[in-house]
Amino acid sequence: MSNKQQQAKDYLTACFQCKGFEPFFIVTKTSLLRILDNMAQQQFDRELADELFQHCPTNFKGLVKIEDFIEIVIQADIVLNEKINKANQFIVNQTEELAKLTNKNRSQILQIRVIGAKNLHQGLINATNKPYVVVHFNQEKKSSRLAHNDILNPIWDETFVFPIKTGNEQTYISILTLDSTNNKSNLIGEVHFGLRELEDQMKHNQWFNIYDRHGSMGSGSLQLELQLLLDESMFYEQAQQVMQQQILNQQEEKNQYESDLKILYSPFQNGILQPKRLIVPDAPQLMFVHEFSKPIIYQGDKKVDLTVYKTPQLSDSRVLQILNQAPESVTTVHPEIDYPARHDLKQKANYGYDHVTKDMKLTAIFILLYVLSSIYLCWVKTDFVNITIALCTSLIVFLNYFEKNHLNIFAILIILTLLYDVSWLAAYSGVWWNQNKSENPQSESELITSQRITILVSYFVIFLKIALSCQLWNLKKNIEPLNNHKQFGIGTHLYQANGGHINPFIQ
Repeated sequence: MSNKQQQAKDYLTACFQCKGFEPFFIVTKTSLLRILDNMAQQQFDRELADELFQHCPTNFKGLVKIEDFIEIVIQADIVLNEKINKANQFIVNQTEELAKLTNKNRSQILQIRVIGAKNLHQGLINATNKPYVVVHFNQEKKSSRLAHNDILNPIWDETFVFPIKTGNEQTYISILTLDSTNNKSNLIGEVHFGLRELEDQMKHNQWFNIYDRHGSMGSGSLQLELQLLLDESMFYEQAQQVMQQQILNQQEEKNQYESDLKILYSPFQNGILQPKRLIVPDAPQLMFVHEFSKPIIYQGDKKVDLTVYKTPQLSDSRVLQILNQAPESVTTVHPEIDYPARHDLKQKANYGYDHVTKDMKLTAIFILLYVLSSIYLCWVKTDFVNITIALCTSLIVFLNYFEKNHLNIFAILIILTLLYDVSWLAAYSGVWWNQNKSENPQSESELITSQRITILVSYFVIFLKIALSCQLWNLKKNIEPLNNHKQFGIGTHLYQANGGHINPFIQ
């Protein structure tokens, strides 16, 4: 992310914070629309909001994280500005091209399109002699390419344009052949026509007889399309109309992009930011150091990171309650306290939570193995207690809310079942492992194998329970330093209430 984008993110984050909403809060789309309406002081454009929500990631409940919405707003800003720049560049280029057409020299021109010929003289044309034409206009002449296919009825379809200065220019077209062996040209015949025979702006498409150099009609004819343009600007009139329409269309699109960009930032352009202090009974005092800072909690002279008091998910009613609270002025900053930078606060707040998240993932793997092994042991011995404990323990993985006491309870239950497993192995492992085959060796061999596998799985479960108990203990140990939280969630957002205070963000 560039510095400019980071500044935009900081500004948008501060705008939400000044309304009482932190970037890690998770809200419904309806609540987010209410927040945007409140910040814009009018109804935020619903069509634009729907398009933003389509690109905004949501959790499994369909809720939106404010920080993710801010990222989408920044991306929309980038896309809209790119479209505006492209539209501007297109308009500039097309305007320049249109000016070139408009400012062209408006002298008379003659446009000659040489389409093809038919029934040319066979005696002058063969495999080595290919026909071509030369258009003569006063002192200027232009040649076509050689015809290679059907040389007796060649097709050229080439257009030549000449400026008319006096209107008395001599115009004729020569049909020649080029001998590829000696690179020599031979004249087949000529076609003559006068400019005064042509009507302005009209296209004259017709066949002209070919005459030899002595003026006698020869074999074959030449198809020409002639057009006399007394005003060249009329020749480009259609192109000008198309370009003008393209410029108008791009201008309309550009205006729409600029309007969308203005609407996009309408919630964030209402003058000076007004930091809001939430008034909640028995809650620690909230303070904004400045408009781009994280809010700080004070308990006496002790400074505490506010993020540990916040829950990420807000109900619709809680959002309305925050929106309805009037903003208050910034509280005077204590001069003797060293305020940490916002990055330091964020880094400090996230450090412990990352460790807890990793511990929870490892705990989930242990619990899954615990459940599977307990289900297997059920076929040999009564192990429903283990399954029940394993399933209950797995709840801490799938619920986004639990208490530290739950970890103690699960660890104690696992240790109790561990003692039962040890006593069961002491009673049966030696007998099952050392028994011999007797009357029915085949069936008893399968039974003995199954019993021995059960013994091995039971030993595995014992080591697994020891590892799981240690993991639960390690999880509790990592939670302990985090400001003595009583309750925690799992995943990206590990924010819940402090055990000794009322959470100002929970109903």
